[in-house]
Amino acid sequence: MTSTKIYHKFVPYYDRFTRKRFYLNYCNFIVRLIKQARIENPALLDLACGTGRLLSVLRRHPLFKLDKLEGLDCSHQMIKEAKRANCGLVFYHQRLEKFHTGKKYDVILCTFDSVNYILNKKELRATFKNVRKALLPKGIFVFDFNTVYKKVDGKIVRGPVTMESKIEEDVWHINILIKKDREVYIERHVERLYSAEEVLKLLKLAGFKKIDFYNKNFRKLSRPSIQERLVVVAN
Repeated sequence: MTSTKIYHKFVPYYDRFTRKRFYLNYCNFIVRLIKQARIENPALLDLACGTGRLLSVLRRHPLFKLDKLEGLDCSHQMIKEAKRANCGLVFYHQRLEKFHTGKKYDVILCTFDSVNYILNKKELRATFKNVRKALLPKGIFVFDFNTVYKKVDGKIVRGPVTMESKIEEDVWHINILIKKDREVYIERHVERLYSAEEVLKLLKLAGFKKIDFYNKNFRKLSRPSIQERLVVVAN
């Protein structure tokens, strides 16, 4: 059994663990927010864009122009796959807490619990501050995260990939085993689970004024109740 860096051997199988409906629903939600904010010709940056699947859905919507859609990820392998699936779009290889593109955006996204990979609050606050700096005055930041109420199945199997996971206190440990060419590769992923109160405080410290919480079905919550995953819209 050989250990590899995260999102190295797993990249070709990544999309097997996310349903197409997830991205379509996210696209519809983002479009709704943009229309409510009366933003025209939106410039959008997708942080931790992964294989670029959400960008692939967004680019087909008439609201978006190709030269206004960009992606960013810290994984070379993910960026390579995202470029292959989204010819003509601009991508950046950078870390979230230090990213700088030299541009301003109407919309910045960070989906599919990517912020949970930021394991301490200092770096998460730095990421939120970077996002705030990169947003235009009326821009919106949309992201989701797994909360301290997260529950996981012990094992999920998708073809040659087995995902084993467990939660210890507020940390989600994920081992991904990939069978390939008579070898088994393992990627060890770790996510920090945050409470709504922690995220709210860090967003305010980063300069965000209006912060709304939604459930995983994109229904607005009057207050963040016990939810395994929360979607946040901040500006």
